[in-house]
This record gives sequence, structure tokens and C-alpha cells, in this order.
Amino acid sequence: MATDNADEKLRQSLRGMLVMDSHAAITSVPVGGAARAVLIEAANTVFEKIIDRMEPENEDLTRSLWDAGHYIDKHLFKEGMLPMTPDHAV
Repeated sequence: MATDNADEKLRQSLRGMLVMDSHAAITSVPVGGAARAVLIEAANTVFEKIIDRMEPENEDLTRSLWDAGHYIDKHLFKEGMLPMTPDHAV
């Protein structure tokens, strides 16, 4: 139950990040411009939430290995997923 509440709070905070045109679409990768900035901010927010939940033994090492840009460029989108709205991507 507590996890459900935390997840909903996270979803609400991520929704607040989107300030893009509602008709914008991500049509190719790598993503650039305003869409990339929104996605990086969202990825970093989720990463911080995960770190808080995991409480890793070596938090500094875990943080040093995280690269939101690499995640967005190499792992977020799979072949056949595009076009996608920024809202859906976040």
C-alpha cells in the first residue's frame, strides 16, 4: 500500500514536468531538444526514487554508474515503438 502511494506521487510529479506541446511526437532516436531535457529529468527523478528504495551498500558507486542520457539513447526506446508522445515516453 505504501509503495502504491509513493508510485502515485512519483507519477504526479512526472506529469508536472511536461511542458511540451501536446501534439509533439518523438519520431526518431536519438531524441534531442526539449523532449530530451524532459526525458532526462524524468529518468533522473525515477532513478533517485529507486535509490531511495534500494538503499544500496555503495550509493556513490551506484550513482556514478547512472547515465540518464545513455539510458534514453540505448534502452528507453525499442524498435517499432516510435512515433511516441513525450507524455507516453515519460
